[in-house]
Amino acid sequence: PRPILEDSEGTIWVGTSGGLHEIKPISRALRLPGDKIEYEHIRHTHNALNPNTISSDTILALQENRAGELWIATASGEEKLDKRTQLITRNKFDPRIPWQHITGSVYHIYEDRSKAIWVSTSGGLYSVPRGGKLLKFVANPDDEAALSSDALLTFQDRGGFLWVGTG
Repeated sequence: PRPILEDSEGTIWVGTSGGLHEIKPISRALRLPGDKIEYEHIRHTHNALNPNTISSDTILALQENRAGELWIATASGEEKLDKRTQLITRNKFDPRIPWQHITGSVYHIYEDRSKAIWVSTSGGLYSVPRGGKLLKFVANPDDEAALSSDALLTFQDRGGFLWVGTG
C-alpha cells in the first residue's frame, strides 16, 4: 500500500513508486454542494543533480508533524519538505531519530501528543520519546505482551492510548 495524507491545510499528498504527488485546492472560498473544486497538482521526483529533491521516487510513508512539516520516508532515506518553499532536506526530518539503528522497510511514521516519534518498519516498531533514547519493540507471536507481527501503523486516540496495527 502507498501512503496518502491530507495535511492541516487541506492538501492531499500521495506517495507512489513514481514520486510524491501534491494535490492542493486552488481556492479555499466557501463552496456550495455540487460546486466544482479546482486543484493544483505538483509532482515531486528525484533529481540526482539537485539535493533539494526527494532521494528516491519510491515513497514509503508520509506524516505531517505538529509543526506542520511534511516528513517523507523513501526507499533511500528520510527527508523533510518545507511546504512554503517546496525545498526538501534529505536525512533531516527529525534529528532525534538515529536512523542508523532502525532496520527494515518503513511502513509508517507518527508523532504522538507527547511529541514521541513512532516508526513502524518490517524490522520492528521504534519509538523516540521526547528527550529519550531509541526504544525497539519486535514481533514475538509466542509472547502475548509483544507485537504479534510487523507493526504497520500507529495511531493515538482521544484518550491518549496508542494503537498499533500489525499485519
